[in-house]
Amino acid sequence: MENNRAIPDDERLKYKGTNDNPDIKIFVSNRIDLDSEIVDNPLYIPVRCGAVYDKRKNVEMLGDDTGDNISEKRMIYCELTVQYWAWKNIDADYYGLCHYRRYFNFGEKLPNIGLKQGVLDALTEENIKKIGIDDKEKVIEEIKKWDLIVTPMYEMGKDTIAKFPGRNARELWEKNCPNFLEPKSFDVMLNIIKELAPDYYKDAEYYMHRKKNSRGFDCYIMKKELFFSFCEFEYPLLGEFERRSKTEGYSTTQHRNVAYMSEWLYDIWIYHTTKNKQIKWTEKQLAVFNDTSKRKILEPINRSEKYEKTVPIVFALSDTNRFFYATVLQSIIDHSNDNYYYDIICLQQTYNSCKWDMYLIKQENDLLRMIIDDKDNFSLRFYDPAHDIGKLDYYFNNKRNEENLYYKLFLPWILKNYEKVIYVEDVMFFDSDVAELVNMIEGEGDYIKAAFDIKWIGKHRNYIHEKLDTKVDAEHVCKFKDTSLILFNLNNLRQRVVKQDVEKYLLLNIEKMEDNELFNELYWRYISEIGLEWNYLQYNEPNFSDGLTGYFDTAPSELTTEYNDIKEPKGININNKDHIFIVNNIYTVRWMNTIEKTPFKFLLRKYQLILASKANYREKIFKRIINKLFPYNSVRRDAIKKIVPHSLKIWFNN
Repeated sequence: MENNRAIPDDERLKYKGTNDNPDIKIFVSNRIDLDSEIVDNPLYIPVRCGAVYDKRKNVEMLGDDTGDNISEKRMIYCELTVQYWAWKNIDADYYGLCHYRRYFNFGEKLPNIGLKQGVLDALTEENIKKIGIDDKEKVIEEIKKWDLIVTPMYEMGKDTIAKFPGRNARELWEKNCPNFLEPKSFDVMLNIIKELAPDYYKDAEYYMHRKKNSRGFDCYIMKKELFFSFCEFEYPLLGEFERRSKTEGYSTTQHRNVAYMSEWLYDIWIYHTTKNKQIKWTEKQLAVFNDTSKRKILEPINRSEKYEKTVPIVFALSDTNRFFYATVLQSIIDHSNDNYYYDIICLQQTYNSCKWDMYLIKQENDLLRMIIDDKDNFSLRFYDPAHDIGKLDYYFNNKRNEENLYYKLFLPWILKNYEKVIYVEDVMFFDSDVAELVNMIEGEGDYIKAAFDIKWIGKHRNYIHEKLDTKVDAEHVCKFKDTSLILFNLNNLRQRVVKQDVEKYLLLNIEKMEDNELFNELYWRYISEIGLEWNYLQYNEPNFSDGLTGYFDTAPSELTTEYNDIKEPKGININNKDHIFIVNNIYTVRWMNTIEKTPFKFLLRKYQLILASKANYREKIFKRIINKLFPYNSVRRDAIKKIVPHSLKIWFNN
């Protein structure tokens, strides 16, 4: 391996310090197997960790494999190969080390997760601004106040997310990370410190056995004198620890024992140095980013040389709805035109903190792909719109299964290079070619089209309207559209609506209204209607067979007439996904037949059993409560039957 090349002639690596303006270089250790976003701030210098193993061509990011380096030790030293490279080859007044997904927070303090870190979803422009690392001057002024900036101290048993909180650092690691370090590793390192750095031994012994708090992650910013002191303390100890470690038979994780042990040395050095030297130092929160993947702009697929028309269709995936989207997709295929090309875009959150959930999501994505495997005129792509939804990405960080509901509000900017799209939610399935819908949104005055939401309108026009506490303007109630199927002329809409206005409106109102209400209120002046035959609502509530009819009593007569005149709907809205498994009508049967054609059919029985069990349990509890409050053949029961809505009367029958 060639790892002794000269240091690149890169302007960022040259020393530029003056008496008034110290030269600050914060090195960001990046993985070679992940193309991450980088921070647009010259103080932050991304460096590939273990670059000697990088087989990619024409990589522009700096590597740790030039000059004096230990790049080949990446698998055991991790980000410390970048630290070593900076120590041996680069001159600065301040040295810093961050990870590709962990940065010091110079902005708004984030809620702490384990180990006093703040968490953000994606490394987006908005989230970078949120922690202040885009502002070079602000970061410089803060760094200049201190000789040393380190990660926060966390308390054992209080701030850790460990299953077995320890009373000291050694106990914490031994109980929770037995696969990371062998118990003897702690004694080996303590003996090495006693031999090679005896001045640190008492503090190391205290840290290992009696200290009640700790810090980690090897992230810091410090003056040159301290940085060299740290490296001169750490690397000889780690080198000797590496030499004494018998790694035969180690797992990949155990081979990183040197890197794990470096976190101990990091804390021991900080404890010893801050106790024995008069230095100005502080702690700063680390912001950890769940997803750092480089942003990719989604481009339309052009197959005009072979197909008459391209039909772009958008799905909004959550962690739990791919099963239902399989039916949507299969129904589109069943009624597709071989002369048209169908461009399916699946919007999704990429990252999930649970590895098992991530595995299941990947498996279900593969199953969705299998549905179109033999279809030359279909493509299916997955895209994470974290970079396109602005500050909402942070808002939804802890509300994972809600984010997908709001993608529709940002479609003009998520699909910035698309002209028109059909947005479909997981409650729909089709009995006609959706390509017909594209022709409905081509006029200069067309922005958004959707069908009237006859259920919502009827519900909010009845006598209990005031109690429903909707924030939708009263004048808009009768114009309310169902957002399960939406046609967008994105070009026209982008000329009328500003993304920042949408973002601002949502942040002000997102706690007050549902996603469909927000959509209607925000875009009401741009929405026109398509016929109810494309969004034919089914009401699948068990024991509420006349529930939809109840809402018809207060819905506008022209809508109920249009609905009742539909004999062959083109798009069916199953409305309540849970109850589709326990209510039988012509449309639920057709839905079942459609899902049976997909690789998801093996999940069908599972859903039926689980949801039927839940529904029956809820029904029994509800009936028990009603019968206790309103006994059979009682005056109270007869009285309540006279005033409850028509759709509820069935519960009070004797």
